[in-house]
Amino acid sequence: MLPTNVSTGTVAGRFLIASGDGVDDGLDPDGGPASGRVLFTPAVPYLQNPDAADGPVTVLPEPVIGLLDKDGYLCTPMPRRPGRAGERGVRLIATDDVDMLTTDWTWTATFDLSVGKNRIPAASFHLPADATVDLTTVVSIPTNKGYGLPQAEAAAGVAKTAAVDAAQSAADAEAAAVQTVTTGAVVGDDLVLTKYNGETVVAGNVRGQQGEPGPNTVPTQDAVAGYIETPGNPVNTALSATTASAIKAADKRVSSAQAMGQTQQANTGKMIIGVFPEAVIAVNQYGLSQNENTQLNPLNWVAKNLPADAQTDIASMGHVSMVKFQGIYYMQIMRTDGLPMIVRASPKAGTAQFEWSAPLLIGEAGSNIISTALACDDQYIYWGDYGDTVAGPSVYRSINGAHWDRVLGPGGFTGRHVHAIEVDPYNPGHVWMTTGDANSAGYVYYSTDYGLTWQKPAFGANQAWQAVQISFDEDWIYFASDSTVHLVVYKIDRETHTPRWHGKNSHRYMPVPGGLPSRRITDLTTTQGSNKITSATANFTALDVGTRIRTEGQDIVPIDTYIQSVQDATTAFVYSSKAATLTTTTGRAVIGGEHWGVMPYYGAIDPVNGVYYFVAFNGSSGGNVNGLFAVLPDGSVILLDFLPAYPDARVYVSNDRGRVFVYGFWRPLLVM
Repeated sequence: MLPTNVSTGTVAGRFLIASGDGVDDGLDPDGGPASGRVLFTPAVPYLQNPDAADGPVTVLPEPVIGLLDKDGYLCTPMPRRPGRAGERGVRLIATDDVDMLTTDWTWTATFDLSVGKNRIPAASFHLPADATVDLTTVVSIPTNKGYGLPQAEAAAGVAKTAAVDAAQSAADAEAAAVQTVTTGAVVGDDLVLTKYNGETVVAGNVRGQQGEPGPNTVPTQDAVAGYIETPGNPVNTALSATTASAIKAADKRVSSAQAMGQTQQANTGKMIIGVFPEAVIAVNQYGLSQNENTQLNPLNWVAKNLPADAQTDIASMGHVSMVKFQGIYYMQIMRTDGLPMIVRASPKAGTAQFEWSAPLLIGEAGSNIISTALACDDQYIYWGDYGDTVAGPSVYRSINGAHWDRVLGPGGFTGRHVHAIEVDPYNPGHVWMTTGDANSAGYVYYSTDYGLTWQKPAFGANQAWQAVQISFDEDWIYFASDSTVHLVVYKIDRETHTPRWHGKNSHRYMPVPGGLPSRRITDLTTTQGSNKITSATANFTALDVGTRIRTEGQDIVPIDTYIQSVQDATTAFVYSSKAATLTTTTGRAVIGGEHWGVMPYYGAIDPVNGVYYFVAFNGSSGGNVNGLFAVLPDGSVILLDFLPAYPDARVYVSNDRGRVFVYGFWRPLLVM
């Protein structure tokens, strides 16, 4: 809830499409409602409210979406049906709220309608408290082929003559002419009309469209003369020392940047493994941490203990996960002997330490776990091990947490691994599971009897539908894609289980803000165990030191690798700890550049407003920049923030806390 002294206003509008005459009576053009959405973006990142009833507060306004209903009216999306129009009008924070330290700011409306996304240009406007602003009054007047200066001058002359001729007396003429336009003139970019009584009115902007650029009159050699040391040739052009230094200094590597915007990060490498009403729990190589502060104040993390035989290396942290079943915490974690286990402990507030049980369930030799494979409802707790390398995975359930039954496997799986298990909160007894991995079919399984028996829906017989994390809203079941060649997330309806892509586009093709250029080579030579790399066509230079190199198809050079030094144009060295894993003379690689991580294994839907959150991080198929993204209810994919760490962990959406969590990061949920 916002403070009671926050003022709001209402934005209204209606949009109709005019088309040619149809089959109705008469010859007049036909009309009908437009469809689509309007996105409202605040011009200020935050608003300070020092006089709120519960104490000073900083309000962080998020973009807000309005939808058009069947009659073309702007509406607020329905709370539990975010893709459907609800009440007419959209309420936004007022831009003149005197209780805020910032006033006189604006909202910007961006129109994405069925007649074209950019047909109506974006419009900025003020929204007074308790007032209603109609979008028809704030969008700009079309100026291309519109009412320009010649027409205005002609109209002014006609209007003046008509006013005089129509007057029956001097008094009548004077009265009639008071509001009549007499002259028009262009002042700057505006058309200014002057009335008979001397009053001036700005009728609109008359600047035309930008013309095509003219020819370049500066020869290329002259243009670059100050920036090169020798002209060289298309392959070897030598930059001057001054220019090279300037480029290197400005070479901002966004892949190593800190998180931006409203995303926050826990300290000392903490990874969030459980989000509960009473606390958020995280893990790092030093142990567990618990934060009971509703705002997740960094000073409120309290150290907690791990089970005595739990692994504490950083590599195993991504496998840890916790759920709360029948009031007790259950945790999956790797043991020091390399086997996965399930343990439990009662919640403990403050500095009181957990009293962990002995292992309740231990996975098979050679098995593993993934953070999305532990789930529970009010009847059972479920766990799927990642899969024995020989026998395959198994799925277990328990009615009391102490005794576990194997309900599926080993064997009987088409997929090689269990990727995720999740319960459907809208259908008691329904449990869903994703499986798969390279060169195996990415099947989905589901159960309608609390995991006792399992079946496959009609889809999912190939890697196109391979997925990891599962989430739900009232209408759909969502699957975070484990495919590099398709879109981010797909969803199915509960009745027919028909899969469809949820997003309109993929994050993989979105530009990285501030990203660096890259170049591709196809003749990379490596020797297993060596950090030396060679290529006859790479043309290594000193500018490559510190840049990333990513191999394609296989991790010939491990991911997240930088060039450490350059010997000459054909020879370079990567960091010694990133020695080549294979010997090859035809390796393909990309040097430099910034690309979003391909794999969106983890994502979750906000069931309240229909926003889907997912992360993209490095994978052997390419990508070196981590990000937190959102799929809006209309399918648009937007970037929320860079993430400076490898977010290989499940996404939590907490409506109670109003935040989305992943790995060691969290940020406020979007408000639609």
